[in-house]
Amino acid sequence: MKGTSRRRRRERIQLAAALLFALFPSQILYTALVSDSVLFQFLLLSGILVLLPAGPGPGRLIAGGVLFGLAALTRPYAILVPGIFLLLPRAGTGLGDRARRLGLVYAVAVLMVVPWTIRNSRSVGGFVPVSTNGGVNLLIGNGPGATGGFTEDPLAPVKEADVSEPEADRLAWRLGMEAILTEPLRFVTLAPKKLFRMIADDAQALRWNLKGIRPREAPVRYSSLEMAGMGMVQAYYTIVLLGSLAFIFLALQRGFFQREVSPIGLWVLIVFACTTIIFFGDPRFHFPLTPFFCIYAACLWESFRHGPW
Repeated sequence: MKGTSRRRRRERIQLAAALLFALFPSQILYTALVSDSVLFQFLLLSGILVLLPAGPGPGRLIAGGVLFGLAALTRPYAILVPGIFLLLPRAGTGLGDRARRLGLVYAVAVLMVVPWTIRNSRSVGGFVPVSTNGGVNLLIGNGPGATGGFTEDPLAPVKEADVSEPEADRLAWRLGMEAILTEPLRFVTLAPKKLFRMIADDAQALRWNLKGIRPREAPVRYSSLEMAGMGMVQAYYTIVLLGSLAFIFLALQRGFFQREVSPIGLWVLIVFACTTIIFFGDPRFHFPLTPFFCIYAACLWESFRHGPW
């Protein structure tokens, strides 16, 4: 009887989370944009789904490596996510066993990236594993004039330097690290601003859609109907986000994670938050996390409707 009750609870959560996600305004709006966000979300979630079962076999490990390799080609920080599975204790799997499995995942992921790295070396004349914007992003988030979000002000020294693309990226890395090491307190004070810029705003997709249907030279001026639409998009997101954060707090307090609910979404959120703190915050960076917000918000709804876990 207890097993039946747990299965029904799981089914209700799955249905509620799927419904929340299917109706999510920004998820719908992003499909009209030429953006890597939808592709990255698909690759990230597919890789997690493949590796999620305890003790995955070689086939799943190889598939996970392929998916995370492709995800890293889309956004390089995705390569950090498989490491989460090393931290998740699984029944019948020790740390050494998890490390060996993870080694295969990373070996396959690296093989997926190698052809692009070779292409880069031939095209730009230097060693560039995936892209030449890592240093640029670090400088944007930490250089002089950094705001916590996207701004080109810190990039002035790189723009003025007459160097190749790989050299410009290395220069940006050096300047960004110097800014962090010489002003560590400023780096710390920028962290909450970066996180706020990443997590708070969900109406960006609607603004981009509106920008795309206006003449390029037209001034940015929104009608009352457009403002109302942004408010509805933001309200939906805020309710789901607050519900998910409330459940995460509840789950940590009462020990639901691992015992009742997988903590994988929480770990992915931590990885994304750490990446944002190091670089800079932007609303599109929380887009891949939306499915996890829906799942945890559904868990909270289930707790309210059918009593404590």
